[in-house]
Amino acid sequence: MEVTFPLLFAAVVGFSHAFEADHLLAVSNIVTKRNSIWLAVKDGVAWGLGHTSTIFLIGMIILVGKVAITE
Repeated sequence: MEVTFPLLFAAVVGFSHAFEADHLLAVSNIVTKRNSIWLAVKDGVAWGLGHTSTIFLIGMIILVGKVAITE
């Protein structure tokens, strides 16, 4: 339970953030300029990996550097 709840919470918050109007508008503007579904999918994957890599990098800095957020 200690690990499951934070991961589930992060997934729910992440998915709800992904479907906010600003993200949908930005991604739809990018992918509608493509003539091929595969190029549009590639752009979507690149967009997602960009977000994921940023979260991963910050998480690794916190874990490796043992950074703590004080009250």
